[in-house]
Amino acid sequence: MLDRLWSKYLCNRNGTAKVKVHGFGLTIEELMFRYPWHSVDSTSWVKASGFGIGFLDFPQRDGSVHRRRINFSERSATRFDPNSQHFQSLAPEDQKIIRKRLRELEAKSQWKSDPRLKTDFKIETGFDLAYTPEALSKSYGLLRVLNMDYFARMADRFSVSKFAERGTR
Repeated sequence: MLDRLWSKYLCNRNGTAKVKVHGFGLTIEELMFRYPWHSVDSTSWVKASGFGIGFLDFPQRDGSVHRRRINFSERSATRFDPNSQHFQSLAPEDQKIIRKRLRELEAKSQWKSDPRLKTDFKIETGFDLAYTPEALSKSYGLLRVLNMDYFARMADRFSVSKFAERGTR
């Protein structure tokens, strides 16, 4: 349905948009990257962080990106479910991969240089301000920052030409 709508009414022959279309409430990644939206937004990243969920992306060697939603909440019952995506229930090798990615993301972050923020975070949570599973389990605010960073990286990867490349015209 959307393929037909975009190709028939909203896109030029080369796959670029004829008009600026906003995807209100849209953060389904498949749809975000499939069509040449002018902009999209939703509150899913805020709501997810409120439940202890962090979005992580893992760039692959072939240029693709593997995406995961990890629950870090210390309050979640899923931390005891071996079939869940809770950090504490994951295999040690998966935990190691996630810790490595969190360190990579933290190294690129802007917030880590604010000394007052570091002090306040330590007082509030008992942990150093860092993208660690332990700190993320205590701070939904830090999870929000992690999720904002995720969607910012996603926006950087966005390309209008993807619609034309998929041959959906």
